[in-house]
Amino acid sequence: MLLQTVQQKSRPAINIVRYMSHMLKCALLGLTILLAGSCRQTCPCGICLTWHLADDEQASNTVATGDNASGAGAFHCAGEQANLPVTGDLFRGLSGLAAVPPSGEQVQASSGLELAQGDFLAIPEDGGHLLWMQKEATSDDHNHATIYSIALPDTGDLELESIAVSADRHTVYIGTERESLRASDWILAGTIRETGAGRASSDLQFIEEQRIALPYDNLWSFENDDDYGIEGLCAIDGHLIAAVEYVFEEQHPGEALRRFAPVGVWNTRNGQWQAYHLRLTSDKGRVSSIACREDSNGNIQLVAIERDFGIMRLLQFSIPAADTQATDEITAKVIYDFVAVQPEFKLNLEGADWYDSNRLMLVSDNQFRANLDTTTFIILPIDQ
Repeated sequence: MLLQTVQQKSRPAINIVRYMSHMLKCALLGLTILLAGSCRQTCPCGICLTWHLADDEQASNTVATGDNASGAGAFHCAGEQANLPVTGDLFRGLSGLAAVPPSGEQVQASSGLELAQGDFLAIPEDGGHLLWMQKEATSDDHNHATIYSIALPDTGDLELESIAVSADRHTVYIGTERESLRASDWILAGTIRETGAGRASSDLQFIEEQRIALPYDNLWSFENDDDYGIEGLCAIDGHLIAAVEYVFEEQHPGEALRRFAPVGVWNTRNGQWQAYHLRLTSDKGRVSSIACREDSNGNIQLVAIERDFGIMRLLQFSIPAADTQATDEITAKVIYDFVAVQPEFKLNLEGADWYDSNRLMLVSDNQFRANLDTTTFIILPIDQ
């Protein structure tokens, strides 16, 4: 009887302990979910990056996050990729994208403007300005960038198609095209300078210092007569690589149609070009952008966008870094097919460069089919 009484009296205490233990577990679980949700919101797909419009750009442009539109926004997940939609004249018709490359030390241009690793530049086809996404130093793991516009000089009848930054961060290259019959297209080379005392879009200008000709007639024996110019540009130490939208076609009896895009490698030290033919993987796709870096063997590793209606692929290929033409034909492999992975994919991707060691940043052209208002930036992991 005494034992039974003791057991009955101890049950409330045991129940309280169990209850408190249960509540503690629930609290810890809730905290875990809260933190995980916070992480998903601020670092979708592992992208801890928020973009802000410069104060003088917010009146007519927006950076959207989901259904919100404001002067700031973060990337959001869409499957394995992270997306950031933007609207406004500032982002209309973007045709090229370039990452500022890493360097052993901070490089400062003669104007005092610093381009740092983690910054990006983008260019619209119709000209007028460049976009500069300037990365800001932060005390946490979350990255912030401010978007400025940089004034461009009048380029006449040239359409601006691509952009790259030199390895030393001093020079910005802009690839162009024209509608007239021509034996070459121009690459504009220059620097970005601050013209005012403060940091605002109105104080930034691109100053053209040189024009580099890509001679179609001398390198590939053709004249270009349509809007198929220098769609892709990228740079590594000592070399500038240009990819052309024009396509050569070869048809041999009993064989499938062979299609090639001209790719030129310019030695920045001696001014000489090397010519290559990139074998395309579809029956109608054309190159719209390239990104490059050195591989472990010192060669130039490139990723190209091959696209057309119903075609949107990433190709990977390599070119010898030495100024020797080992082979005229370059074979590429498809490393990502947007339409195969996302059958509903409709974006027209026009710019690409490396976001980090295993992810690409890409940008769409919102003037594609002339009825889209939104430009989309994408960060996509790439299996090496």
